[in-house]
Amino acid sequence: MINLIKTDAIVNNENNPRHDLGDLVELRDSIAKNGVLQPLTVVPYLDGYKVVIGHRRLEAAKQAGIEEVPCIIENWTEEEQLNVMMMENMLREQLTTYEEAKGFQMMLDLGKSVEQIADETGFSQTTVRNRTKLLSLDEKKFKESVARGATLSDLSKLYLIEDEHMRNAVLNSAGTNNFESKLNRAIEEQDRARKLATAELSISTWAKKIEKSGMVDGEPVKMHFVTSYTYYQDKIPQNPEDDKAYYYTVEACGFYIYQEGVAERDTEEEERRARAKAIAEELSSAAKSCYNLRLTFIRNFGNFRKYGKDIMTAFMQACLRDMARTSWRSYNLDMLGDVLGIDNLNDNLDALNDFKLEQVALAMLTVYSDSDAACTWKTSWQSDGYHYIYEQNDKLLAWYAFLTSIGYQPSTEEVDFLCGNVNHVEKPVETEEVA
Repeated sequence: MINLIKTDAIVNNENNPRHDLGDLVELRDSIAKNGVLQPLTVVPYLDGYKVVIGHRRLEAAKQAGIEEVPCIIENWTEEEQLNVMMMENMLREQLTTYEEAKGFQMMLDLGKSVEQIADETGFSQTTVRNRTKLLSLDEKKFKESVARGATLSDLSKLYLIEDEHMRNAVLNSAGTNNFESKLNRAIEEQDRARKLATAELSISTWAKKIEKSGMVDGEPVKMHFVTSYTYYQDKIPQNPEDDKAYYYTVEACGFYIYQEGVAERDTEEEERRARAKAIAEELSSAAKSCYNLRLTFIRNFGNFRKYGKDIMTAFMQACLRDMARTSWRSYNLDMLGDVLGIDNLNDNLDALNDFKLEQVALAMLTVYSDSDAACTWKTSWQSDGYHYIYEQNDKLLAWYAFLTSIGYQPSTEEVDFLCGNVNHVEKPVETEEVA
């Protein structure tokens, strides 16, 4: 039965998953001219009614100055209302991802299981779980990231980050060319922190933590360097089980361990070399991080219709340059297999038939032009140890120029890398020419 009910007697449903009613101008003008053609569905609420189906029509009618609207009155429970609103909005494709998540969570709060929600809404259980996870993200940042172009695939990767604050910090870059870089760095920092915590727990059972070498509880103590541990190492130093006192300091990338007493050998040189090795590992990690960003782009590349000719031209030029050399170099099939995701390519060359010719050419061009060791610094040994000095890498710059020509967007991390703005890398001092 259809009833005419005054619009000021009907309120919006606070549990409506859809919060943004969208542009109502066209609907308002239509209602002003023709009235509300499709009845709203409402439930009794206090001295009036609450809308369940027809939130946009109700708001548009109020804006058009309509005093009464046709309604169907139902006596649904709160759970039934929510189910109806979820299904109504989903069938009309009106809900945003975040609104879907809110709706799923409300259904969970009403006691429904993930399995029941999936059956009733038609979404998979995985989708229901992944959507509700999104609610732990900052709502404003989430919506901003979607507006920037962040995909659900991007946002789901955020849950590889366990810390909520770090996750929301990386969310700031979702939808930008810095996202993968920030995400990878956050995951790496998370793994490092876990690894260092495990190592320190072990080391602290037999060595005392101090602020700096040579000082214990504010008093000078003779001690010498023994060994170090960084998060790049797998083996944690073990208790020497002797009668000596041991100490350790917390460094940027791990721990340095000292033994009380005067050294019987040149331990200062050993400490310098340990610090130099830690820096080398950190710089190598930076190079690999940038390489992995490039490799991810290559592996996910799909715009061959637009750039296929450019890729084939660049590949043929690389082959011709190689042929012009005095000897033909051996091609690295292992690396090609790694780029394409093929195991043991040497014994499985037929697997290349599963790829587009341009895709194989792009992978082969990558093997010609790139490596995880490509860097922009040179090593210099001086009296106080190793120094790393920035050196422009023309081959790497040319490779980035090609990648950007086919749609790649380097991250801020990579731009800094190319310019030598990396920790421990010194910029050469520029001197003015004397006329």
